[in-house]
Amino acid sequence: MQRFQSILQFKKVSCKNCYKCVRNCPVKAIRVHDHQARIIESQCIYCEKCILVCPQDAKEEQNMIPAICNAMENKTQVIASLHPAYLARFGVTGINGIREAMKKLGFADAADAAEGASLMISQYRALFAEQKEPGIMISSACPVIVQLVKKHYPHLLGNLVQSASMMQFHASYLKKKYPKAEIVYVSPCISAMSELRDSGNEVDYVITLEELVQWMKKEGISITEKEPEQIAYRSREIAIADGLTDLLGAVKGIRRLSVSGMEQCREVLEELHPEDFENCFLEMYACSGGCVAGPSFQMKKGHYLADVLAVKNAAFGKDFHREQGDYELPGFELRKNFGYCSAQEQEEVSEEEIRDALAEMGKFSPKDEFCQGFPMRTPHARRYSDPWLWSSKPALRYLYPEYKNQPRHFYSKNKVHPQNAYTGEWRKDSPAVMFPDHL
Repeated sequence: MQRFQSILQFKKVSCKNCYKCVRNCPVKAIRVHDHQARIIESQCIYCEKCILVCPQDAKEEQNMIPAICNAMENKTQVIASLHPAYLARFGVTGINGIREAMKKLGFADAADAAEGASLMISQYRALFAEQKEPGIMISSACPVIVQLVKKHYPHLLGNLVQSASMMQFHASYLKKKYPKAEIVYVSPCISAMSELRDSGNEVDYVITLEELVQWMKKEGISITEKEPEQIAYRSREIAIADGLTDLLGAVKGIRRLSVSGMEQCREVLEELHPEDFENCFLEMYACSGGCVAGPSFQMKKGHYLADVLAVKNAAFGKDFHREQGDYELPGFELRKNFGYCSAQEQEEVSEEEIRDALAEMGKFSPKDEFCQGFPMRTPHARRYSDPWLWSSKPALRYLYPEYKNQPRHFYSKNKVHPQNAYTGEWRKDSPAVMFPDHL
């Protein structure tokens, strides 16, 4: 299994102070130090927005292909599990259209991860049937959404559907079929790599569809589908927005809603109060339109409508039969505990610790504890103030709960001032008030 420290790496190039990655990061998980952009991994959700907007091509993804090739050279049986988005990326009608090309690369076999989606859907239905108390459930199928909730909305962790992902289900299924094999998951984005660190993970490597395309070009391998696949499988619909809710079908007593796109998902999570909703399931995709509009597709600047139709054809057939069949696989349970964090839970902080934190910010008397006319311990002041100090002191987390330990950049009228970019150092001459980009 591939081991690594960071999912996103940076090439050693000199940034041109364009700050595009900083401005476009939806969770502000990037800072610039010594003219080099750096990702704050504790805040990063692996949405790849920075990769797409960087004009210097300064960022690169973790590359696992050399390790895969090494495993193949050592005669290890390597099986590829392809996310259903491959149907749109390669323009094939089924896994048979790409299997031969995968074998030429050295894979022992290739399988459609929609098999795992069908198993995951069965798990979702079982969990819905167990739902006894009214509440809200958030899909855990998109790894970016899972990371977003974990790192930025931890009070909603208990609302994530406690099910393993399609990738994990398919890997478990393939391990039963090929006990000694190593599994390579081919994903439309890098966020699936975050699951390699999960306990119980059975995937050995993750590469993206774009990496697969470049690998094939390097080896001079082309995909030629001999004949269209005649059998369609509904679970392939998981690759597009609304696919998950459509696959689940009507569930008695549960309302189903679908949200796609990072901005829309964040808006929903911001206003979401689970106690105000009853029996509601939220399907969330970080990419607007689903996985067929993800980073691998944005890089090729494909046609969204054609990509959706390619998946729909493979899921329902060209006649779009809504009663189309699906994989018939032996079901098994694969739950995932995301933990729970109450929104009301706060660390106990003493008055002395708060005073120490304020002193580090240059505030020593009650009259200093004002920002924009509001006492610093009120939500109004927290909205407009943001300490230069990047600290893990509980007192600062108490004073600024929405920012926690997140390092920030300085904004004025939503424009970054490069000369004031966050460096991680305490600056006593810094102004007390800043305007984050979301205000």
